[in-house]
Amino acid sequence: SLIALIGEGGMSRVFKAVDLHRVEAPAADPYVAIKILTEPFDEYLGSLAALQREAHKLQSLEHDNIVRVIDCDHDGDTVFMTMEYLAGESLQNKLRVRGPARFDPARAQAIVLAIAEALEYAHRSHIVHGDLKPGNVIITDRGEVKVIDFGMARFIARPGGALEPANHGIDPAPKAVTARYASPEMLAGLDPEPADDLYALGCVAYEVLSGRHPFGRQKDTQARDRGAVPPRPPGMSDNQYHAITKALAYTRRQRTASVGEFLRDYQAVAPRRGYALWVALGIIAVLALLLGAFHRWSRH
Repeated sequence: SLIALIGEGGMSRVFKAVDLHRVEAPAADPYVAIKILTEPFDEYLGSLAALQREAHKLQSLEHDNIVRVIDCDHDGDTVFMTMEYLAGESLQNKLRVRGPARFDPARAQAIVLAIAEALEYAHRSHIVHGDLKPGNVIITDRGEVKVIDFGMARFIARPGGALEPANHGIDPAPKAVTARYASPEMLAGLDPEPADDLYALGCVAYEVLSGRHPFGRQKDTQARDRGAVPPRPPGMSDNQYHAITKALAYTRRQRTASVGEFLRDYQAVAPRRGYALWVALGIIAVLALLLGAFHRWSRH
């Protein structure tokens, strides 16, 4: 039974609910989240069978940083998806409250890595999110980071070039992407690919680390259309900045090839300044000794 409305988007409403089967079990946690589609169903995925196939694929995403999909069904004309209930708050709300103060560096780092690892796992399962944004990341009351709402996901090309769209030949779902985090290709109406998730990841990572969107308050495509590179915020390391700006490249071809590559770039350890200084001084000392020896030898 439904308890309370906990979220609402362009195509759905999400309710906290009690799973009566869990109550009878009895289960330690009887709560679930129910996402009810508010758009006419035939405009969403075309048939219940297609949506259930998509839900079945999403059920395979068993990862600590991805919300768990339990089931998909309908009651008359009402189509709904049952998911793990998450007690917490969206990353979007957290960013609004914290503003420029943002998260402390260690927590910001943990959030970015959790989102990236969720996407990397999904991509290995041939699933692309398609609408990653702070509103689709939940920070639970226990501090867990969960990526939600893979409803826009499309299954991507497997090795060998076979394409497996989630809709299995049925007209695609509306591309209700969020412009501020959507790649230029997504804004152009193309089907999502992993490179588009990387673009969104770059936007989200920059915002988590700096407290502001990489392109500020400009019109959604204004900065991108002129090939602008966001400034490096104070406190962002060279490696983090390199990884993020590479993910924000204007075209898929120029963008980071995979989330794994993003993680390698993002977590690369730069030489410590003190260590580099000692190395430089050591080289200078060795050169001085060699030069002195040369002078002594040349006198004989």
